[in-house]
Amino acid sequence: MSRLTPYFSKLVKPGIFVVTLALLGSECMRNGDGLTSTATLDQNTLLADTPTVPTKTPSPSDVQPQPEAERIAQEFIDSGGQFTGSINSCSEILKVEPWCGVIKSAVEISRPEWEELFPTTDFYIVRRMLYGGELPYQRNLLVVEQDGTRYGVGTFQRLMDVNNVTITEENRELVAKTLVLMMLPDFIEHGVRFVAWEEGDWRSTLRLNFNYSLTLRTELGGYEIRWLFVFHEGDLLTASGWVVEEGVGEFTPVSREGPRPPPQAGLEYWKR
Repeated sequence: MSRLTPYFSKLVKPGIFVVTLALLGSECMRNGDGLTSTATLDQNTLLADTPTVPTKTPSPSDVQPQPEAERIAQEFIDSGGQFTGSINSCSEILKVEPWCGVIKSAVEISRPEWEELFPTTDFYIVRRMLYGGELPYQRNLLVVEQDGTRYGVGTFQRLMDVNNVTITEENRELVAKTLVLMMLPDFIEHGVRFVAWEEGDWRSTLRLNFNYSLTLRTELGGYEIRWLFVFHEGDLLTASGWVVEEGVGEFTPVSREGPRPPPQAGLEYWKR
């Protein structure tokens, strides 16, 4: 219980009645909806021409983090090891480890390809900065959740299985796009554009040659990335990608602490 005794008085304009609200000795208690007062107003009719206070449109920085995204970010911080939530803690980790990842935040993200192929799956970007080298730099993580289970690029086949996805002639391109987007957590928030989808025959180290190719460009850094795929009898057996060129077309330059070019190891997939 708290005792509030504010007194507000405002002169609207000369010659016009002054609106006075007096809450003297009012008893207020806090409940789940806010403050409930037992006081009564002596004047309960407000002037019609009282100026309206404009409402503030929230900026992106005012938007509260989504509860699920916040939970995921906190899980990485609480996991310990080389992950932390502060620069100070990172300095301590770097005394015994070669690198440290500072978790900045997490945000739910979506793409039309993901929504179409996996409509009940949630995708999150965990924003992270890596320290330990000459300069800190961005290296984000992708978290994929469905029914309490997490998936990733390495378990893409399992994710298709739980969503009852079978690769067909009609959805083959969609499957390829869905997979490669999962490989780009540093760039997908800034936008990517697919530029080519081809069927062909390219030599591989497998007994089967690559038979499809997909190319995209990232808005951040202007990276043109190409993947080759082996599709065989309704399965995606492997995919291998590499950066063909950077600074292509119109693009947003990468800052000194921005992400590095996608590593080739992060652009590969093998069915498990």
